[in-house]
Amino acid sequence: MVTIVNEPIIAAETVELLYRYANGIGFGGTMNDFIRKHSSKKDEAWPAYVAAKAEMLSGISDRVCAGLDPKDPMLQYYFNGYSYASSSDKCCLAQLMIWILSAYKPDFDEHMLALKSKWRSKLENRDSVMLSPGISFECDNGDKWHAELAERIDALQYPEDFRWRLFKLISNPELYIDELAALIRPVAMRLDAELKKLTDEAHAFETYWNGYFDRHPYSEFSRVFCHVDSQFAADQQLFIYMGLMNPTSVISEMSASGADKWYAQVGWMLDEDIARTSETMLSDEVCDILKVLSDKSKFAILRETGDSPRYGVELAEKLGLTGATISRHMNTLFNCGFITAEKTNTKVFYRANKERIAEFLRTLQDELL
Repeated sequence: MVTIVNEPIIAAETVELLYRYANGIGFGGTMNDFIRKHSSKKDEAWPAYVAAKAEMLSGISDRVCAGLDPKDPMLQYYFNGYSYASSSDKCCLAQLMIWILSAYKPDFDEHMLALKSKWRSKLENRDSVMLSPGISFECDNGDKWHAELAERIDALQYPEDFRWRLFKLISNPELYIDELAALIRPVAMRLDAELKKLTDEAHAFETYWNGYFDRHPYSEFSRVFCHVDSQFAADQQLFIYMGLMNPTSVISEMSASGADKWYAQVGWMLDEDIARTSETMLSDEVCDILKVLSDKSKFAILRETGDSPRYGVELAEKLGLTGATISRHMNTLFNCGFITAEKTNTKVFYRANKERIAEFLRTLQDELL
């Protein structure tokens, strides 16, 4: 069963808005890139429609963030963007806090409480937590756990100060969740009031996605929009939430095999045509990917995962690499779209995304030949 939730997740929306505000990322630039990548698939009126929506979101941002200092030390601590493998791959501490535990609650206070409750549950059950596609760890309270956590975080290609912040967060998450909630709650309340006015957009989102799932199975959505090959049981529930402040992306919790509830936050500017049709790569993206492929270990991982899914430990043994190195490479390849991930119980299996690789090669040919 699928449920389309046409109200936004306010905590997540607030974090995305403040990330943009603290890093000077305007909606106009995001939407202009979106238009450049996808305008060939749409009619002549579509660019003007997207530009109008960008202007609307910019107005919301200006009103909600009025009076905030983007250089405030606390705001920068949680929202300063750190680059990962390339200049286009950035995130902040608050985004990781919101999405590592993935508590899908539209109400702000319920969401923040659910984050703490979910963490306690993971500690009690010694569940695994996935920091990113290639980095996961098992929750525990002992010294061995802290050592393992430090090793896994060191495998992330972020600056040292950001890795240290992440280690402190995961070592004592409830403290930082409370601090973040107090910091952003006033902004969240203003944003909530603004987003409640978008009734037409909410209705259009609900109508479109109900129609989509009338035509397609859940597994098709997982493959096309989330880049995860997953099989859904008849009794599993899928919840689709509207994403407004991150209007061109999908954030999902689609890879926990055996879970009775699956979630995805879908950018409200996305649709089936855009997801199915190869986007036009920009020059910076092409250069970033060429840097990735110049590493022979990453190239070997793509070769090994081309025909069938492979487990990280298996790849490490086959290629003579450490687990930390495999994790680091998987993150980079996933961010390029060259690898898809599927989690089964406590294992994550990886497969090369041949469609994305073929798209990249076509782009390279068009640009150079």
